[in-house]
Amino acid sequence: MLAIGGVPGKHDPSAWEYFFPALPHMRAGEFEDGAHVLRAKIDMADPHLILRDPLLYRIRHAHHHRTGDTWCIYPMYDFAHPPSDAIEKITHSLCTLEFEQHRPLYDWLIENLPVPAQPRQIEFARLNLSYTIMSKRKLLTLVEEGHVSGWDDPRMPTLVGMRRRGYTPDAIRTFCERIGVAKRENLVDVALLEHAVAVSFQANDAFLTDGDAVAREPLETLRLDFRRAVGAQHEIAAPDGELKRHADAAGAAAVAGARAPTAGTRTTTRATTPRPRSSRPRAAAPATATRSRPRTRAGLIPSPPPAGPTAKG
Repeated sequence: MLAIGGVPGKHDPSAWEYFFPALPHMRAGEFEDGAHVLRAKIDMADPHLILRDPLLYRIRHAHHHRTGDTWCIYPMYDFAHPPSDAIEKITHSLCTLEFEQHRPLYDWLIENLPVPAQPRQIEFARLNLSYTIMSKRKLLTLVEEGHVSGWDDPRMPTLVGMRRRGYTPDAIRTFCERIGVAKRENLVDVALLEHAVAVSFQANDAFLTDGDAVAREPLETLRLDFRRAVGAQHEIAAPDGELKRHADAAGAAAVAGARAPTAGTRTTTRATTPRPRSSRPRAAAPATATRSRPRTRAGLIPSPPPAGPTAKG
């Protein structure tokens, strides 16, 4: 707000009898875009800049998706927003924080226009998720340029996209209850949403049952493929018990193969029979002997190269 009142310009809209007749010519399309605008004269001494002479209508020769080319003047959002809410019987108009400075004009238009309701505008901070694009304009660009399959793409942060991703309604409601409605700009960690989804999966017994069935499906598919493979190899119809025995043997072989050392791995073994001890006395270890290298499951850890220059033969 300003403590000093505004100074009327050379186009002061005080003589509305002179400027208002230009509106039909604007409506008829006799002017180019931006040639004229329609302002509302409220109070040039008001501390709120938006309540001095706000814009109401502008000229724009653009095709409308409903009315086509019938209109070439369109209301500004600040002027169209309040009466639209009142006509639709909106009780609370929720906006983001950038519209907080426009609230005085919203209230003034509701009080001075013949509207059937008295809605109230309340501002709140928008939801920002880490590593997530939340702008509708940028998401529309991804859809129109074909970077995603549509608004229901599982990678999209939309309700239909989350549903295809497997998120439950309870998880989304829990996430919204936890973050609440803020009055300051913030950034919510996406891990909080994932945690709400995990908690919902654990609390929903029916979903766990379905998920268990889904988890068993690949095992059943592998078993059926194994039955076809055994039947094609032996060209006989083996009974189920025989197939189970083959399956157990194959599984044991797979486990043994997984535990076996891979190529290039150094392993050590111990002799099964004791070796005879030598009668010769064992030489004492030198004073500069290095410590034994630690052993690992995969083998021995190579020792670091000796410090200092080495002589070449």
